[in-house]
Amino acid sequence: MAIIWMIAGGAVVYIIFALKKYQDANEVGLRSMSEWLGVLEHSNSKQREKMSHSLILFAGKNLERQGILPKNGLRNGIILNREVCKENFIILVGEEAANLDSFDIAHRERALDATAARDYFSYCLTLVLAKRGADGIAMLAFKSRYPL
Repeated sequence: MAIIWMIAGGAVVYIIFALKKYQDANEVGLRSMSEWLGVLEHSNSKQREKMSHSLILFAGKNLERQGILPKNGLRNGIILNREVCKENFIILVGEEAANLDSFDIAHRERALDATAARDYFSYCLTLVLAKRGADGIAMLAFKSRYPL
């Protein structure tokens, strides 16, 4: 019986530490996209991976709620795919959205400074999906496997 309690206690401690690891990454997603990119630039590879994972996951859930993506669409296609570099994927989606966006550079820069990273990335994904479809997202995921 004591072994069961030790295993259960260990599982609870593991879950608490796992949730704590992603708490900082989630909080960074509430900052503006320009701040998020600044934090990303000065982070180590493990922190960048967590931040990118969190941003993609949030955007996917947001677009699922809006009916734009199927349930677990980004999770299954991007997050669970170990070959996809999540950081590169975010950058490529942002660049593609900038190419597709009809707004001028000044407007885009204001949006980077004023919009939460989560919302900005959701907008970029929506724009790429609307103009390029799922194949466009798949191509960006493929390109993300290679250094930028």
